[in-house]
Amino acid sequence: MVTQTAAAIPEKRDDDPLGADFQDFYREVAPGFHRRALARGLSEHDAHDVVQDVMLKILGRWRKVGALSPGERFGYADRALRHAITDVWRRQQRDAALGMRLRQESVDRGDPAERDSAGAEALRLVGTLTGCQYQVMVLAQEGLKPREIAAELGMRNSTVSSHLHEARRKLMTKLQAWKDSGREE
Repeated sequence: MVTQTAAAIPEKRDDDPLGADFQDFYREVAPGFHRRALARGLSEHDAHDVVQDVMLKILGRWRKVGALSPGERFGYADRALRHAITDVWRRQQRDAALGMRLRQESVDRGDPAERDSAGAEALRLVGTLTGCQYQVMVLAQEGLKPREIAAELGMRNSTVSSHLHEARRKLMTKLQAWKDSGREE
């Protein structure tokens, strides 16, 4: 019995505009790439997604990549796989750290009287942001770029940029008003 990996192998078609070369390449590398992604600790689902993303990237550049020698093609695909696996791993680490940080912040917000007045005021000001502004600001603080935030939250890049701009403007205006009122230490 032959088992097929999650990286489904397409049927070979002679009428493929890219020719049989890409199909042969896919059949040759996809199962091994899937096993490597699993060996690197990715879940079955993430391994499947990574392999498909890498193969789509290669397909989009096949005219250039297909002209390379077989060894160079494999090297290109191997680098793309390593980068994709690293991106997934970083995203998982960032998500785990963000979850812990958000849980900690919800605990820390409980008693601002125990904090210094500037810290308490900063937490109060962050609490005035809308839900979207808060999410975008937290993800930006975690190091995500606006396009990554947009993908994560299912928004357009321009919407993310608007939320970032408005949140920063709101925080700066309120912080300046607080400083000008002489309440800072």
